Amino acid sequence: MENSTKTFTPIISNHGRLSDVSWPGTISLKSFLGSGLATLDQLESLIANIEKYYVKVNYEASTRCIDGRFDPDFDADNLGPQVPGGSIGATLAYRLSAGRDNLLKSDFAADADKMIHRLAKINLKPGGHRDNHADGKSAVGCGAIDKMNQAVLLFSDSKYTRSIHDLSKALIGDGFDEDNFYQILGEATLLNSHSEEYFKNRSNSVKELEQKDKKSIATLTGDHRECIVVANYVAGTTLAENNLLKDYQGVQVFNYDIWRSLDLADKLFPKSKDKKNKELFIMARAMTAIATLMCLTDGSQTLLTRK
Repeated sequence: MENSTKTFTPIISNHGRLSDVSWPGTISLKSFLGSGLATLDQLESLIANIEKYYVKVNYEASTRCIDGRFDPDFDADNLGPQVPGGSIGATLAYRLSAGRDNLLKSDFAADADKMIHRLAKINLKPGGHRDNHADGKSAVGCGAIDKMNQAVLLFSDSKYTRSIHDLSKALIGDGFDEDNFYQILGEATLLNSHSEEYFKNRSNSVKELEQKDKKSIATLTGDHRECIVVANYVAGTTLAENNLLKDYQGVQVFNYDIWRSLDLADKLFPKSKDKKNKELFIMARAMTAIATLMCLTDGSQTLLTRK
């Protein structure tokens, strides 16, 4: 009998506009189309051809953020997975899933340092980014970090609860649990009550990671022009964004490698007794990712899934 090798071809699904409700962020596909910074022809072409810009990850490379801007140190053979805020972005989800006993005594910078140590123990190389606009004091240039307090605030705004709920359910799929959703919503509301204190030193988390490994922090350039959001479920793959930028004259993509967050949950909570915490972490990671997109965009981007 002859051996045959089957090639897996991911399916790209177009879900249309990210949100029917207008979000508070300023990155706007509608605005880009109106000003000519992007065209419908570009958008249609990119959606039709986006698969060719996905490559295999290097598991030894630093974790990256979903930011779609240009990376001067880009190396297509050395790309880590993309998740909101890079490795540091997982900190908030971990805190919200840990229970409220220590919630009011915590500090983001300290929590982030603990997260980096956890990642090192499970052999995941941490990473993140700055940009060439931020002052490095009050802001580092990563929206997922700089706007984290605003994301937590949105959890307390009933105007956005339905969007967070429905998109979280779409991201998580069959594993979505209503009780888990409302538990994380409650934890976020409690955290919001002392948000200023909790997040006041958050920029230190990037500085400390950079001191440990300078190459772990990229410095992205240019302005945001993300027109598409992709939820990528295909394990071991990520978007080579610089290649895309060259072909589409700067049109950008927010790519979230959801497979990495699911893999991280398995590694952070490997024991059966931690099943509940793992479920809460996955829920919190989805919810915080969506709240971050709300802070950054107006919801007019096109949403794709890659499975």
